[in-house]
Amino acid sequence: MDDAKTLLAEGHALLARERVLLTAGELTNLEGLALEKAAYVERLEAAWPGMERAAAMREGLSALIADARANERLIHAVRDGLGAARRRIAALEATRAGAVAYARDGSRIASRADACGTTKCA
Repeated sequence: MDDAKTLLAEGHALLARERVLLTAGELTNLEGLALEKAAYVERLEAAWPGMERAAAMREGLSALIADARANERLIHAVRDGLGAARRRIAALEATRAGAVAYARDGSRIASRADACGTTKCA
């Protein structure tokens, strides 16, 4: 049971490190951490058949899943933010290049990139 607790604690530590990197915007370090997480999951899968199926283990795995879901929400927010920034930069470039049109009332006429921005394309 102690080995299982140690393995679960390692998973929580990996996810906590990932959460710190995501919230600090240190995205360049995430690739290495992703490799560590993949190796961790392989070890967890290999150890799973021999693990005791006690209530504490189920609770530990549920907590690990909750941490992973929280990080997943952060990852989606980062992805959406990066996509929005890319679209804004492309719109600025289009404006600079004179590829933007305005209606008589001064409103901007939506381009394909603008329309994509409203549909959350990345």
